[in-house]
Amino acid sequence: MSSVPPGFGPSSPGNNPYPYQPPGQFSDPYGPPQPKSNSSIIWIVGIVIGVIGLGGLLACGCCGGLTFFGMNVAADQVADSLRDNPVVVEHLGEIKECNWNVGESFQHDDDDVMVFDVEGSQGSGKIIGELNDNSDGLISGHLETTNGTFDLFPEQ
Repeated sequence: MSSVPPGFGPSSPGNNPYPYQPPGQFSDPYGPPQPKSNSSIIWIVGIVIGVIGLGGLLACGCCGGLTFFGMNVAADQVADSLRDNPVVVEHLGEIKECNWNVGESFQHDDDDVMVFDVEGSQGSGKIIGELNDNSDGLISGHLETTNGTFDLFPEQ
């Protein structure tokens, strides 16, 4: 007879916490390992998309800002070139402020025509004209005020 108490030992597999399993089957008592989560891949893809998106927004913002800044510089140069224009002096007085009107410029039928909002000491209006190649003055255009439309270069 055996010195092992009943219910214990090799002859009683029911009480063995690690019962024998044939080769080829998983023998871990806690079950098969859980598959690795794809959350790290999702995070990496999310970060890459975020960086690309942020880069795109910055690029668009920078290009738009530079364009707007450049056109306001052009507006200042247009204002400087028209300060002594007799039509502008007669209807607006001394030019105090000149800004590029983005919306109306893009809505105009002719792509070469730019619209500038001008405020002078005697009134305000819009200068609609075509910039020269250097964007530092107009080669043609007219002034629109509440009193009418006036050609800026009547001798041309």
